[in-house]
Amino acid sequence: MQTSIALQARAAAAAGDHRHALMTALILDDNDVDRMRLRKLCREAGLTLDIAEAGTLAEFSAALDAASYDLVFLDHHLGMETGLEALGRLTAHPDQGGALPIMVTSLNRCDVAVQAMREGCADYLVKEDLSVEAIRNSVTGALERRILIGALSEARVMRAHLRTTVARFNRSCGPELRAILAGLLGQVRAVRR
Repeated sequence: MQTSIALQARAAAAAGDHRHALMTALILDDNDVDRMRLRKLCREAGLTLDIAEAGTLAEFSAALDAASYDLVFLDHHLGMETGLEALGRLTAHPDQGGALPIMVTSLNRCDVAVQAMREGCADYLVKEDLSVEAIRNSVTGALERRILIGALSEARVMRAHLRTTVARFNRSCGPELRAILAGLLGQVRAVRR
């Protein structure tokens, strides 16, 4: 299966496949029925996704190398391997920085959920409780958090850049311009309050 995923991705890219405009998802689960159920729930939730599947960690790694994904659904229990191992591979992969990982598992264990969230999962869903609404809430919540974190990170970077620029300007200008700059910064602080 791992070669078919890579070949499909390359063929789609070479052919200019229109599906590239869709959100992409990767489902890692060693159970065919669970993968099919998750596909169906995503479709019923109104998500039109270009979905790739992997049943093992090796297939998962090959899929990560073959394409970039927006959403990644990870089963926790994968025989001798775990979804946490897969999460580590996903977060370490240089081409998957935008992927939103969601753990979907039959284990209703707080310790696993906490560890998954600490290691980068956007959500933790129990298979017994899976529903259209749970998928919708999970995906939209994950996207909202990613947007908020991105906006905050961008604002921090922008503020740091602005501080550096202001400091350089302050060192480069005369007393008259420093007085104008101090007044301007005072007005900005007043507006922020």
